[in-house]
Amino acid sequence: MDGSAFLSGSKGADSNAANTLNLSANEIVAIHGTYENYYYIRTFVDKNGMVERDASNKQRWMFVPKSAVDVSRAEERAHDRALQKKVLAYRDTMWDVWGRNNSNLSTAPWYNYTATQRQQALEVFAEAVFAKMNLSISGIGFDAVDGGGYDPDTREITISNFSLTNFFSYELTDTIIHEARHAYQHEAVLNPSKHIVSQQTRQQWGNNLASFPANYHEYPIISAPNYAKLLELYYTQPIEWDAYSFEGYELDPLGYKPVYPSSWD
Repeated sequence: MDGSAFLSGSKGADSNAANTLNLSANEIVAIHGTYENYYYIRTFVDKNGMVERDASNKQRWMFVPKSAVDVSRAEERAHDRALQKKVLAYRDTMWDVWGRNNSNLSTAPWYNYTATQRQQALEVFAEAVFAKMNLSISGIGFDAVDGGGYDPDTREITISNFSLTNFFSYELTDTIIHEARHAYQHEAVLNPSKHIVSQQTRQQWGNNLASFPANYHEYPIISAPNYAKLLELYYTQPIEWDAYSFEGYELDPLGYKPVYPSSWD
């Protein structure tokens, strides 16, 4: 089912969405007040990729509030570029502090940190990034995961602890920034007054965040059939294109074109 069918601002289309969800207008009003002020998006999946279900085993739906005052794409772009500049400047400063550019790596503080010290340094870095991005994140955890992730239920970012023994583990800062941007996307969709994001972008992100697997493409395993196509679908979907762009990873040179570029066009 195409989640975009539920991204509507008009009362008539909202009524159609209510019918599709087997919810009456009265039920929606009872739960949410005035249903004209909401978009209908299928609920987030849990961290294991399973669709959340209610007690009767019916798929649950989330209601995404519309912004009272729309932000223009130009305002969004200017804000994002300024925020990105601030975050990446902080990252580069910390890389210098940790000795990334030392001609003799054995003198670099990061080289001499233990795995525990590196984790602690990354935790401090993450908290500073969350503050700069005005995020309500409960914390950051390190686990035997592949890459990183953001859990909207616990509001926690988790990143891999596999590489903490490697000198180049300072680059986990980019994973932190990437996952922080996903947290930003979730907050922008659900709380339109918190971040400077246009209605159009919130719709695109909300649709992409709808229930797996209809609207979100997971990073494929390399042995998967049609791996190249699946990889393209992963990188070019709105929330991933935005998160990679925000962390400073350019996808254009790889020949990819985004479904929706957010601020990065």
